[in-house]
Amino acid sequence: MPAPFPAAKFQSFKEISTPGKIRPRIKRLRALLHENDLDGFLVPHADAHRGESLPESERRLAHISGFTGSAGQAIITCNKAALFVDGRYTMQAPMQTDTRIFQVLETPEHDPGTWIRNHLEPGSRIGFDPWLHTISQ
Repeated sequence: MPAPFPAAKFQSFKEISTPGKIRPRIKRLRALLHENDLDGFLVPHADAHRGESLPESERRLAHISGFTGSAGQAIITCNKAALFVDGRYTMQAPMQTDTRIFQVLETPEHDPGTWIRNHLEPGSRIGFDPWLHTISQ
């Protein structure tokens, strides 16, 4: 007779970050910004369903920054980049990303909108995937 409940699954803390791949990925993204007349790009830890646990194919933030936490957002401009994380990840994020590229900032003390206003000129164009952001974002 089968067990009444599925086998327990435990969270794995296996490191999957690839910090050595960050620099070439940022270089390629910045080339795409230039090609598309954009001044920046937003990369959230999100998928179209707004889930916290993402399948590997939806881990955009981990791909571009190396950060594997379950919440965060990156803003990449033509010459600067910031990684916004909450208090759970203030130690993890700097260990997983290239801090020569990404400034790691803790929310809510640092607001992404304020960072954008301080680092981009008025009228700048910022790319984003509308499926990955709410209207209020």
